[in-house]
Amino acid sequence: MATTVGRAAMAAATGNPPDFFVRPGRDAITFREVPYYFLLDRRNIGVDFVPYPITLSNDETYQAEFIRVIMEPDPFVMAAIRGSDKIFSRPLYATARFSYDPRPHYNEQDMFLLGPARVKSTDAALELVKDVTLTAEVFRYRTLCHEVERVETRLKEMEDTLGRIVALKYACTRRLEMADAVARIQEEKEAQIRLGSPWLRPSWQMRRGRRS
Repeated sequence: MATTVGRAAMAAATGNPPDFFVRPGRDAITFREVPYYFLLDRRNIGVDFVPYPITLSNDETYQAEFIRVIMEPDPFVMAAIRGSDKIFSRPLYATARFSYDPRPHYNEQDMFLLGPARVKSTDAALELVKDVTLTAEVFRYRTLCHEVERVETRLKEMEDTLGRIVALKYACTRRLEMADAVARIQEEKEAQIRLGSPWLRPSWQMRRGRRS
């Protein structure tokens, strides 16, 4: 895959000659045909445009010309550009909307509109907005909402389990106290020391005793 600045790290293994060529005497780079891995997707123009600058080996930068948006839990975009036989990839984030107005600050009620509870109505509105980067970001937010819920449920289960274990440990401690366990065991240890028990002697004394 490629870095966020668009420099490729993996070439497309097509098994065929490159689909791109440079016309002699011109700076423009021309496609001979659309790369096979984008035949069923779209050009990066119009309402489908995704800002994706790609820097080629000659240090010239162009916007991606063909894209494929992958709506996984962490959405990303794959891209191609004329003059390169490589596939570029990076996470797909919502494009900032520039305005002279202050940036809004959303509360929980605002975010509820974008969450998993309002999928149908929100998706219908996103279709009208026609911003694939915004759609991807809303998709990511819903995924994170589900993940937070899953982890919180797991943490609650672990807290309940921990509570039961602590209660059992407390009960066990009380029984050991009632049995006067520490005093009885300590008394036996001290008695063994006084009698010179072999298992309490240093190991070198035990070895010397066997040799003698």
